[in-house]
Amino acid sequence: MQPRLPDTNWVIVPSSDAMFLELESGRADALVTSDAQIADYLNNRGRGTMIIPQPVERQPTNIGLRKSTDQKLHDWLDAELQKLVASGAMDEIWARYTTVAG
Repeated sequence: MQPRLPDTNWVIVPSSDAMFLELESGRADALVTSDAQIADYLNNRGRGTMIIPQPVERQPTNIGLRKSTDQKLHDWLDAELQKLVASGAMDEIWARYTTVAG
């Protein structure tokens, strides 16, 4: 994102709470965060605008599992996530949490 906005002063903060405090206090004009996180913020605050730059560049997300020699949970999660993606359910779930109330 930084190369696209070369004349921007970037401030890295240690937490989401600190990020939102920067915006609420007027020390920041904009935030760069995930669509789910900013949608939740906007829905709770009732003000602001989410802008998604085009073209959309998706990035993977991750979950962590405790180390184990038993791969059953890992394999089950992979299979279930693949089913959700293939059926289109993943997009429906994602839209539920990334749409700003209007």
